[in-house]
Amino acid sequence: MCSAQEGDYFLTHHAYDDNRYDPENFDVEQDSNGLIYIANKGGVLRYDGRSWDLVRCPGSVYDVLITPKNQVYVAGKMGFGYLQYTTGLANASYIPLFSKVGPDGILKAEQRNDSIFFISNQTLYLYLESTKTIRSIRAPESNEFTNMFFLSGSLLLQTQDKTIYTYRKGKLRPVHAGIPKDTWILFTARHPTNKSVSLIGTDQNELYWMRNGKATKVNTKDDGYIEQSELTSCRWISNNLIAIGTLRGGVVFLNATTGAIDKIVNYRTGLPDNEVYALGNDRDLGVWVAHAYGFTRIAPDLPFRCYSNFPGMEGNLLAVMPFENTLYVGTSTGMYFLNEVKDYQTTLKQVVIKGYPKVNKPAVKEKKSATTAAVNQSVEDKNAKSKRKPFSFLRSRKKKEEALQQSTEVKEPVEVKKPIEEKKQKEGFLRRIFLRKPKKVFERHRELKSIRYTYKPVVGFSGKSISIKQLKGSLLSGGTGGLFEIKEGKASQLDGDNTLVFTCDVSSATIFSFTDGHVLKVFSRQGAKGQWGITSSLKIEDDIVHINRTNEKEVWLTGRSAVYQLKCGSDNQYSITQTLRIENPFNDEVYSFVRNGKVYFIASHDCFYYDAGRKVLLHDREIVKQLGKIERVILSNENIWVFNGDHWMCLSDDAVQHEGLNVLGFFKQIQSLYVQHAGEFWVTTGTNELYRISSSKYSEAPVSHKVLLKEVRSKGGELLPVRDLQVDQDNSSLAFEFVHPDYRGLLGTQYQYKLNGLSDQWTAWTPNASLSYQLLPAGSYDLHVRIRDALGSVSEEQLIHFNVVPPYWKTSWFYLLEIIFFGALLGITFRLNRKESRYEFVTRILTFLTLILIIELIQNLAESYWTTNTSPVINFFVQAVIALLVYPIEKILRKFLSGKTE
Repeated sequence: MCSAQEGDYFLTHHAYDDNRYDPENFDVEQDSNGLIYIANKGGVLRYDGRSWDLVRCPGSVYDVLITPKNQVYVAGKMGFGYLQYTTGLANASYIPLFSKVGPDGILKAEQRNDSIFFISNQTLYLYLESTKTIRSIRAPESNEFTNMFFLSGSLLLQTQDKTIYTYRKGKLRPVHAGIPKDTWILFTARHPTNKSVSLIGTDQNELYWMRNGKATKVNTKDDGYIEQSELTSCRWISNNLIAIGTLRGGVVFLNATTGAIDKIVNYRTGLPDNEVYALGNDRDLGVWVAHAYGFTRIAPDLPFRCYSNFPGMEGNLLAVMPFENTLYVGTSTGMYFLNEVKDYQTTLKQVVIKGYPKVNKPAVKEKKSATTAAVNQSVEDKNAKSKRKPFSFLRSRKKKEEALQQSTEVKEPVEVKKPIEEKKQKEGFLRRIFLRKPKKVFERHRELKSIRYTYKPVVGFSGKSISIKQLKGSLLSGGTGGLFEIKEGKASQLDGDNTLVFTCDVSSATIFSFTDGHVLKVFSRQGAKGQWGITSSLKIEDDIVHINRTNEKEVWLTGRSAVYQLKCGSDNQYSITQTLRIENPFNDEVYSFVRNGKVYFIASHDCFYYDAGRKVLLHDREIVKQLGKIERVILSNENIWVFNGDHWMCLSDDAVQHEGLNVLGFFKQIQSLYVQHAGEFWVTTGTNELYRISSSKYSEAPVSHKVLLKEVRSKGGELLPVRDLQVDQDNSSLAFEFVHPDYRGLLGTQYQYKLNGLSDQWTAWTPNASLSYQLLPAGSYDLHVRIRDALGSVSEEQLIHFNVVPPYWKTSWFYLLEIIFFGALLGITFRLNRKESRYEFVTRILTFLTLILIIELIQNLAESYWTTNTSPVINFFVQAVIALLVYPIEKILRKFLSGKTE
């Protein structure tokens, strides 16, 4: 059963915790950097997986269009325009291009080459990026535009009277375009690689393939689910998968090859609301669903399938065990198994038996009953009345239809009984022979319509199911209701005492159970029928958390403060042979396992092994070094799992296994793990979810999106331009903030930095996406940043170059001026001192000033290279040393300048 049912897609939910942002959204798009842009009632929302930013606009935004060059165009109530960034991603503003529009505003935008098309009810606008000019074309007289879309490379527009027009050379011309007549087109979606193939959705809730100008209706075989749910939007996810948004049925995934429904994601399968406001997709094959509670990202590409959404199961998940092609789960309320439910439809088919010729009966006017007339009238009304027009979400969101029952179950058809003749006339023998009336027979045909899955409780099981073990041909589970053996969905009780922990040995058909009465019970099969019976019991005054049978005669019990060695005597009775105290300052659960013939004991803080020769417990530094920091240890189906803060590892008999386990980094709060076989895991989480993981199908691709510099701020909090960043040395205290688009919400992104020009060493990995530097010296800097996700993938380095400009008195041109000035001053002083002059007093003052300025210049230059920032005392001694070194130079200069010519 668990192999036949693939489970539900992996979902992550995103919502903004800000009352300033309106919950109503109309469009979701992604740029090439990975950032998500959302057309919101209050403006344009931008999301990077961690933080939300709102770009305010003069009116509600209905559509967002992003060009290959990452130019974001905006259409809405206020007209149309684009977003402009001045100081990085943190500061964007709306720049209007055209605002003189009707009361409904601009409804949609499309692009072809450098032409951007915008549509309102009355006008088509063409904006040319190359010339930055705007052209406009009015709708046909007494008509309105209802939609705009591309089909087979042509821009088409539909009007109120359902006529299709094509735009060519600045004019509108009516065309047929192969589209079904008398329908409004709700959406069109082009194939990702084959542009001649598109999917069309109509107001009659019908889907059509458009191939080379011809429309073919899609047979979804959904028993009316799409029609009842009402189409709203569509996105191609891959060449073989399409997502269909609906008004009342969530998101329907279609197989593009067969046209059949592949999966339905609605409220029952984890979607917060069945009404889809908008649908989008990203470059990682994810589907974005906008609803009343925020956004949900659906990941069909991930090899994770959820099994906790099927109905019937109650309580918190505690254990999981696939057994004989059936999935069993243990919860806080009992034990359940996933059951297959087949829905059939019975139809009556009229058959004429051979040998009886068909008799033409005179036409009889059928008398319609009131019910039949009402049904027919309803059908006529349905065909005559169009359900919805495109952009109806802008006109009548206030009128919400009553909630219908949201379910994919196929209802049993109501059998219509044929009218039976009230009375047959008696006919003579000859009359029956010669008239030879045809004989009609109704045959029953039973057709399989759908297969559903639901959890059913295991009959006879009561209480909590804390764990599930596998016996030969059956399962073993226990909890507050006692200990039970399960076969074919039915449980038989082995013991009625509250079971705290248990284990079993399949080879010897032995069960060990520890109850809340502090009694260890040993069960084995007895008698000719092999019934389970207690063969040994032992009182132990401790809280036992794990039982491990290491060989036929030895069992180890671990408590929170001691471990107990039990051995089986010749009379098959177990007794304690040794009690060893264990250091457990945090009162953690202690589990035991066997490795290289030694018995080990591990808790969340340390690891020990039993020295059989000395009969003591010793620390194992080697295995602790292999594991790294032990943050969490869990026991699941006799496997020891250790989390060291970065990844999960499984302790085996001879090694620490971690290959293929990186995929577990996607999940937080893992409660239990079960390895079905190589590459197949079952995981339960703290959010009460059950997933099946096929790690063999998951390729650890490099990090998909690069690191983006969001903003740079000065010490005073001022936003600085990120392009050609240059600051003065007086304002060289800088704070950098980065973003990395991650929408799965589980990758645990870590950052690492290196600033060339200050240090050539990388910092330690940190989850902090921001860093700051205080009073950087003047110079040229290259800031390197890279990220690592929870799977161990490291991105390419991103480089941010910036300069810290020194004050003018520390620039090279100022130094050159100083050299020229002091050189000239030195020359003048030298010449005056070599000649007789009546200005002897002036000459002495000039000589004295020259010496002071030159010595001060030399000392400043020396201090700029030798001064440290450790302490004022050290700086004082450095300056003293510099003064001593400068003194001989000063003496030589004084002698040189004061010399007299003979």
